Amino acid sequence: MLVDKPPAGDAWLHEIKLDGYRTAARIESGQVQMLTRKGLDWTARFGPIAKALADLSVKTAYLDGEIVVVRPDGVSSFADLQEALSLGQATRLGEQWTAK
Repeated sequence: MLVDKPPAGDAWLHEIKLDGYRTAARIESGQVQMLTRKGLDWTARFGPIAKALADLSVKTAYLDGEIVVVRPDGVSSFADLQEALSLGQATRLGEQWTAK
């Protein structure tokens, strides 16, 4: 059954659907490795994000998440993420990125 809004109350949890690349980040003593779901090392492709993770005050951590580009309207855009990567603009993923 379709509804116009999610259920209210404290018994419900909601998760926003993000459309990006699922990535696992391994942090060990300030060194970061970012791996795709298929095990490809994309640390260099996601350089600014890896650098930000390296600055975390943790000795060891394993983070599992989604790398996304979020448009000004708050919706993630897989097409914009792919465009940033294909144009070699992944270095801008740590800042506000707008598709041209």
